[in-house]
Amino acid sequence: MNLVKQIFRKRLGLKINLVCRGGPENGPFSAGAARLINLVLTRYDHSIDGIYTISGPTPTALCGCVGEYDYLCNIWSNLTPKDIVGKKHKVATFYRVSSKDSIFDSRFLLETIKKHSNLNDIFAPTSIPIKFSCIDMYTSERIMFSNKNPKNKDVFLEGAVSSMTLVPFFGPRIIYSPEKYDLLEKCKARMIENPDSKQMETAVALIDGGYKEGMLLEEAIRDGYNFIFLIDIHNLCPTVPNMTLLDSRWWPHILRSSSHYLSHANDERQYRTTDRINEEIKIKKKLEKVIKNLPMEHNRPLYNIINRMNTGRLRLKDKEETIILKISDHKNAKFFNFSGFEKEEVQYFLRLGHVSAAQTLKKIGFEFDENDLELDIERIITAPIYQNTPT
Repeated sequence: MNLVKQIFRKRLGLKINLVCRGGPENGPFSAGAARLINLVLTRYDHSIDGIYTISGPTPTALCGCVGEYDYLCNIWSNLTPKDIVGKKHKVATFYRVSSKDSIFDSRFLLETIKKHSNLNDIFAPTSIPIKFSCIDMYTSERIMFSNKNPKNKDVFLEGAVSSMTLVPFFGPRIIYSPEKYDLLEKCKARMIENPDSKQMETAVALIDGGYKEGMLLEEAIRDGYNFIFLIDIHNLCPTVPNMTLLDSRWWPHILRSSSHYLSHANDERQYRTTDRINEEIKIKKKLEKVIKNLPMEHNRPLYNIINRMNTGRLRLKDKEETIILKISDHKNAKFFNFSGFEKEEVQYFLRLGHVSAAQTLKKIGFEFDENDLELDIERIITAPIYQNTPT
């Protein structure tokens, strides 16, 4: 932690990113954490320079890139299951389970995302970079969306919903002519019939990016961010679900737990890869120091090694050691049923994100009073529904 304090004190070219791990419960948890991080960093003349998300925390990126953190938390606090899955009917649900591609229709989630997102602001030059990913079921390719890619704009919110499309609760969302939006190369995209035009067109069928990777940690490092707040309520650990629900054999909870264990394995591997990158950077710097004290005739082999490190898979040429701080609370983590929840549950995750972020920030030397009116999370989550409006 001493190194972290020294870096913030000297402000040595910090490029800060919030990497939010996927999962429904990380949606409100990341919102509460991101709001406090933004406020505290601003007071110390720092800023959030990017937000990379997958799945549930995608709204944190959509609102965070334009600085609407209070609005984000207020939305979450007043959200209802109807805003996500529509009005539920047992007969209609049974029909979809037996004859459709999913249990719920994702159009309600899309309408909610559109209602609270301003694409012109998100793609404005003043907005900070955000990224989120999906998977194309036709090709298994990762599809990346970025607000700094103008070609993504017309399908950006479709992509946001797709990133939250947890199968089989939601079905894949189809985007035709993906090459037009710079999503996938034409030679890779699959041809299917467009029911509207009755013509064969290239298309992608997008689902939750968390099925391939639960966080864009390596992506953030490759993009040059040297300080990362890794936000995950589970602390990259599998969370044991409520045994009462398991004993009752409630299949959605069992399925949710199974997918969580799978994504954990991929995310743990990725986190260890970042350790390897940092270790390689340290070795490279030591080699550069050794070269300065060696005769010229002995330098070439070492130069070749450094060049390999700079241009190889890890591409270390312009990278510095990346500091990663986790914001989590595995002890108090639990699963979030996005199709059936109470307001108090969402507020629980918002408060937990706020408290977890506060603990981490204080450990690295930031001083602030959590009872400060501006920092107080209660003022936001207990405010009337959608009190604020996006810019």
